[in-house]
Amino acid sequence: MILNMTHYYFFKKLVESIPTHLHDNMEYDNDLLFNLSTFNNVGTFYMLFNPIKIDKYKFDDNLKSNKFNSFIMECLYICKKKNDHMQLLFIYAMVAHNILEQKINDYLVPKIEKKRSYSKMCNMIEFYYAMANDNINLTKINLTKYFPNGFIYHDFMDKLITNPFIKVFGAFCTKQYYTKAYNRKKLYFNFFTRSKTKLKLIPYLLYDLIFNHRGKPKAKNYLYSNKVDTSILNLTNMPYLVGDETFTYSFEDILNQALEEAIEYMEAINSYVINDNPKPLKKLFKITSALMDEKDENEEADDEEFEGLNEEDKKLSKLFKLAKMENEEKKTINDKLDNSNPSEKELKKLEKQKLKEMKKQEIDEESSSEVESNESTPSEKELRKLEKQKLKEMKKLEKQMKKSLDNDDTNQELIELENE
Repeated sequence: MILNMTHYYFFKKLVESIPTHLHDNMEYDNDLLFNLSTFNNVGTFYMLFNPIKIDKYKFDDNLKSNKFNSFIMECLYICKKKNDHMQLLFIYAMVAHNILEQKINDYLVPKIEKKRSYSKMCNMIEFYYAMANDNINLTKINLTKYFPNGFIYHDFMDKLITNPFIKVFGAFCTKQYYTKAYNRKKLYFNFFTRSKTKLKLIPYLLYDLIFNHRGKPKAKNYLYSNKVDTSILNLTNMPYLVGDETFTYSFEDILNQALEEAIEYMEAINSYVINDNPKPLKKLFKITSALMDEKDENEEADDEEFEGLNEEDKKLSKLFKLAKMENEEKKTINDKLDNSNPSEKELKKLEKQKLKEMKKQEIDEESSSEVESNESTPSEKELRKLEKQKLKEMKKLEKQMKKSLDNDDTNQELIELENE
């Protein structure tokens, strides 16, 4: 369905590169590494067994969006302030997952065929690497027993991501949301990924036929298969086409490329959090030092403002503060439009926000003009009558002018007629 063991093995390899002075302060086991490395797909498991359920928080999509770096930066500010090494490990995991997923997508999407879906290829890759690394047969082994503590939403995770998720993505994911997702994830690995006789495949196919999943993973791909098409791994580095370009990358090459990039990000994160050197991180995340300094000041101000409150009250207070800031920003935008001459870029940004008000104003003007026209504007027939009367008056005026050309009172009469 989706990659889990592959992310676990990838993150496990990345952890080996963590500097010793940090590594020694991190208490983890394989269960926690599996947990953290697969966290980015929480949203998939949250809505997995309900064909009509939609993830209103769009959790997975948000972590794949272009706001991901901003989200990680918010997490880093919290982690740096608290000096929490477990939260730092969690950040590594989220970043590593995102990097690997992007690389794998670029590699697998061109290989999709009618009888070889993306999910099917993921299942083959999962089975292959579980056997290669730990000699685990995923068609037989229950992963909930292999990772008995790998399905727990820990407090250090909740304290790290709640406020950044609100601030960056505008969604207040409750702890209950994550707990339900983890429970369904455990249920999935406990009962839905293995079948000795393949009898489970029949109801899965019926489920797919009836509900069609509405964009969700197909149930037929829940089951792991021991049939692996190794051509998708390109183990012998055979050339293949992607568009007009030829490549020889194997799946292992993709993993190595992703690992190099993940290590670079990890080192940049360490440089900022541990050594207080933001330069490598600024380069990777493309942010300015002024922005980082401003953020640090804002975090300190928030600490002073919400000092003495418990964690839940702090979350709610910050949520209300964010809502208030958004309203103030909207008001500022309207003031700018009314009182200044914005630049072209500002106009483009503000145009969309003004459209609704303009449309509403147009509707009001149209309705008011209709009322006015009904009350005061003459009809076409009345206009024609007025024109005829005016023509008659003009003719009379001409006659009077001819008769009294030599008369001294002519000018006075003309003036009076004109005034009339």
